[in-house]
Amino acid sequence: MAVAGPKPTLYTAYIAIAKDPNQQWTEYNCYLHKIRVVCLSDLNLNGESDPEDILLFTAVYAAYEAAADLNEDGAIDEQDYTLFWEVYTHGCGAE
Repeated sequence: MAVAGPKPTLYTAYIAIAKDPNQQWTEYNCYLHKIRVVCLSDLNLNGESDPEDILLFTAVYAAYEAAADLNEDGAIDEQDYTLFWEVYTHGCGAE
């Protein structure tokens, strides 16, 4: 049972006008603001938290693999275990 590689960073974004007082405004003076959206309990990256994710997390957690470090603090510990179950229980929208 393999866990997908590093979790992709998905973005939702909005575009806002950036008016520069030193320049005449054009339609190209704008910026893109990215907001990171990640579903921590979706280890198989199929877009939902499901029983397969439980099996995957259990396996990587028991093997102390990097994929189990959900809070990205460099340690695979009880905090990661608790975080997985909190997010899994409430669904991906709870992050």
